[in-house]
Amino acid sequence: MKIRAIVFVALVVMSIAPRHASAQAIGISSSTYRPVIYRGDVLHEEFVLSRSEPGGDLLFHVQEEEESGLIDLHGQDGLTILNGENTAVFSYDINASAVAIGEYDTTITFVVVPQEEELGDTAVAIRFGLKVELHISVVERPDPSVTISLPDYPTIIDEVYVGAPTMKQTSENGGTRLTMTWDVENRGMNPLTEIPTGVVVTQDGMTQYQEMLTVHDVVPPGGASTQTAEFVMSGVAPSGTYTATVKVGTHQNQENILVLQPRIKNSLLVIALSITTVVAITFFYRQKRATVRR
Repeated sequence: MKIRAIVFVALVVMSIAPRHASAQAIGISSSTYRPVIYRGDVLHEEFVLSRSEPGGDLLFHVQEEEESGLIDLHGQDGLTILNGENTAVFSYDINASAVAIGEYDTTITFVVVPQEEELGDTAVAIRFGLKVELHISVVERPDPSVTISLPDYPTIIDEVYVGAPTMKQTSENGGTRLTMTWDVENRGMNPLTEIPTGVVVTQDGMTQYQEMLTVHDVVPPGGASTQTAEFVMSGVAPSGTYTATVKVGTHQNQENILVLQPRIKNSLLVIALSITTVVAITFFYRQKRATVRR
């Protein structure tokens, strides 16, 4: 007789069988999510499931525990982290087209399905899994004439996009200044202000500059606001590849990357030319002395 118990425990999955015992950590990108959505809108969301060690196929049974009328799993009832992989992505929608304004709580569960060959006739299988608790607020969209401050309506940040940034390098007082310029575009229906924008500059993958800025301009629907950030390094910029990343929001927003190869400063060029000149003069002097001796 097979006895199977289901226990939801985040970060641990274990299968116990007479001839096989194994354990590995599993996790999910978020165990609690509190989205705000406008009535009639649809949010495209995803979770990333991961495990600590690659192995064989790891199958999860997926379902919404409570019927909220908001969650669309697109007919999916399972997810597999494939053999040799560490992660898998599960996509779903939050659809507020057929619900009333209000607060909704629901849970999406991911239960590990054990391999049948691991179970004997008298085996006891403890099936672990993960769950995500969703606390969803459905609200009315503001009047289009109202200017919206992003901190008050975080969902609207998905209507803000980032234009491709440019990066300029200049020399200043013996140091190096990097200037990034980009456009913040409003593709929504309301004028927007107080837009949080993240700026990161890396050199060969190492973070050199990171800052969260706020766009205080009022950006009209269909309009854009040009923004600038500056990063100053003392001395000559180290050689390498510099990457500027500008991002607004947490999903459904553009992330634009520009690669810059730092230029050699004039001072370094002068030093190199000076050394070359000294070497050349020394060489000709020695050649002249050798000729005189002959």
